[in-house]
Amino acid sequence: MSSFAHRVFSDMELDRKFEIATSCRSVSLGSLESDQQYPIVHVERINTRYGQSVLLAILDSSTSSVKVFLQKRYGDVVSDEDLQVINSKLWSYI
Repeated sequence: MSSFAHRVFSDMELDRKFEIATSCRSVSLGSLESDQQYPIVHVERINTRYGQSVLLAILDSSTSSVKVFLQKRYGDVVSDEDLQVINSKLWSYI
């Protein structure tokens, strides 16, 4: 984690953090830069019309986030305990 990203997110008011986490657009996993680490804001298991999936809200810059649906093969190996551990940390990366 870059100290800049940590400082920016840590210094934000709680309402701004919620705004970032809830007002983001969805992007495909393949559209992310493979050599960049993305801080995870929130992760959850959700039901879609295609079945269960894992949805990540990640920071794509210091002030905006995107939602990424993990492919089924990744969602199948992530346990509910894994989700709790990821959400309990201030910063996790994909």
